[in-house]
Amino acid sequence: MIAATPVEDFDAETVTEELRLELDKGQLDDWDDDVFLVATILEAAP
Repeated sequence: MIAATPVEDFDAETVTEELRLELDKGQLDDWDDDVFLVATILEAAP
């Protein structure tokens, strides 16, 4: 099971910093200002 929280106004630079992603900001530019989900795995599927 996965729980996710929607976040408004996707900002590639902020997301890459907060999640410590090793991505070029340009790889995420297509999603700028979109809603995105921050997901947390609560329970593994059987």
